[in-house]
Amino acid sequence: MEKVIFVDKKEIKHLCMISDDNYVMPTCVTIQSLIDSDSINKYVIHIIASALTEQTIRQFKMMENANVTIDIINVNAKERFQDYHKFDDNAICVASIASLFKFLIPEILNDLDKVLYIDGDLIIKSDINKLYETDIANYYAAVVIDSGSVYWKHEFTKKVQHYFNSGVMLLNLKKLREEKLPEKLCKVKQELNDSSLMDQNVFNIVFDEKIKLLPIRYNFLVVNLYRANDKWKIQDINKTYSTNYRNKRDLYEDAAIIHYSSKDKPWKNLDGACSDLWLHAYLNTPVKHNLINKIDDIESGISVIMPCYNTEQYVKEALDSIVEQTYKNIEIICIDDGSTDKTLQVLKKYAGEHKEIDIKIFAHANMRQGYERNFGIGKATKKYIYFMDSDDLLDKNCFELLYSYMEENSLDLLFFEGVSFYENKELEKTYPEYKFYYNRKNFYPKIYDGKNLYIKFREHGDLIVSPCLQIVRKNFLENNNLKFPEILLYEDNLYLLDILLNAKRVKCITNILFKRRVRANSTMTKQNYKERITALTLIVNQMLLRLGKYENEEKLYKTIVEHISRFLINLQKFYEQLSIDERCMLLNSFSDNQKIVLSIANLLGGKNLIIDEKNHKIKELENEQVNLLKRLKYAYKVKDNLLVELSEVKNSNINIKNSRCIIEKSIEYYKKYGLIKTIRKIKEKLSN
Repeated sequence: MEKVIFVDKKEIKHLCMISDDNYVMPTCVTIQSLIDSDSINKYVIHIIASALTEQTIRQFKMMENANVTIDIINVNAKERFQDYHKFDDNAICVASIASLFKFLIPEILNDLDKVLYIDGDLIIKSDINKLYETDIANYYAAVVIDSGSVYWKHEFTKKVQHYFNSGVMLLNLKKLREEKLPEKLCKVKQELNDSSLMDQNVFNIVFDEKIKLLPIRYNFLVVNLYRANDKWKIQDINKTYSTNYRNKRDLYEDAAIIHYSSKDKPWKNLDGACSDLWLHAYLNTPVKHNLINKIDDIESGISVIMPCYNTEQYVKEALDSIVEQTYKNIEIICIDDGSTDKTLQVLKKYAGEHKEIDIKIFAHANMRQGYERNFGIGKATKKYIYFMDSDDLLDKNCFELLYSYMEENSLDLLFFEGVSFYENKELEKTYPEYKFYYNRKNFYPKIYDGKNLYIKFREHGDLIVSPCLQIVRKNFLENNNLKFPEILLYEDNLYLLDILLNAKRVKCITNILFKRRVRANSTMTKQNYKERITALTLIVNQMLLRLGKYENEEKLYKTIVEHISRFLINLQKFYEQLSIDERCMLLNSFSDNQKIVLSIANLLGGKNLIIDEKNHKIKELENEQVNLLKRLKYAYKVKDNLLVELSEVKNSNINIKNSRCIIEKSIEYYKKYGLIKTIRKIKEKLSN
């Protein structure tokens, strides 16, 4: 087939791929990802293919556009490479014999001095212009060290200076021809008798010490790295690649080329690591292969639920950031929660000025956010629900991206990230922790069951509770009867636990789409300890009720216990801030269950908290045992103080004798059983 050559060769970037009839669809997806990531540069993609049919050639040609030309070079791999490779079902090799055409690229593309070779099982996530312009005058190729060599050393990694992955190679074709490398590569392959990989080990042996190393971002082996996540640390990556990534999340996010170099291909497992990125490119291709049977849903769009309380100076800006979204199928449900300023008037005026937008205005007495969000769910008519705060902002592409992710991956729930901005310098100095509060440290590339993602979030300290950093499917909430607890504070915590414990398909992306305003007198910056204590006792009590359902799911059970423990520590910390009179008034208003939670919190006060002694490692258990008596003595002091406070509550119906018994038994049971059994036994005793 005649090659297409542009007039100005300086503008053209030449890429090379290898395919056969079985690899047409993945190759088209790779090409589509290039088109999606770069609308400026011109490319000729040379596809060296093995015995393609005319129909397949037409499919490849459908990928052409103004900037991309497809050049098909049709040859027969079986004839050329007969008996070159011994196939072994137990080997990690997933490539076909056509891959050996990589050896002959310098001869096949004999009019080019260099070409960027890329495999057909990858996607290009961002601009690769800098990669293509790499100076390789004195090298055979520019390549990326195979990240598998970071955590697994096999015989070939020990034979070479730097073991690289051959799925992305910027090849110096002129030098390879001059030094007759195609012939040498073929000879080594025949002599090697290697069934583990098709071509990679051969390239490493022949190219050794004549390669230029590229950053890991240009050949990121996502499936293998995720599967071996426990075998490597970010320090290992930084040492191997001379990088300075802060954490694994930064590494994943920086990747320009995502390579699915594994048997676990995204078209075989649509819930695998970064398969959503591959799926997005697949859905954009003009060539469809019935991989996914999408069912059209009559219901569509996003309902934005926005409770508002005394935000007259911010709410217009918040509404603007919704109205100006690139995605337009939205309704906005604004609920004034008993504002004492002009918030309601601002809402009504805004709705009157934007009649082209579906804005619904409601007004209630001060019922708090939990109630108002539940009310909004009941009024919502769209497929997905997003909860917006009335003083914050959104990136203009937020809903378009979220809707795409939810639809393409059939998600119940999607998490994303945000950034804080401060109303003034003083607040920034007072609350520096909010700068990175809405960014996760780790990366979660798969589609997860909600329980598993909850465990991972807790393990890595990445549980961000704000519903403003989530979008959820409405019928998922309805089918599972999921609502916010209607309490003063911390309603987000229990709601998040509930949706994660029920969700089957959850995704977490690193896109920063939300802008959180840190201002004076907001929920974030208020320090009302009585409200916090009241809310925490209610939340912990509800978490304990949920805990019983998961006794047979050991890892999940322990994770919820640890979560409860953190709340108890905060509860005890806040309680210490109150005066005796304030404590007495608070205790007089508490239910028996709240008193139990508070007594346990006081009992377990301190940072070195035992959750369940028998499940700790030996060293940790020994460390805990050293301090156990000290904490128990402290608990007795707390007991005495609490009894004094209880006795000073006037007109109280509290049974002092029963309270003393509860606290004394708390100490006895805790010493013997640990936290969870202690709480169970105390609740049993109280109920009797």
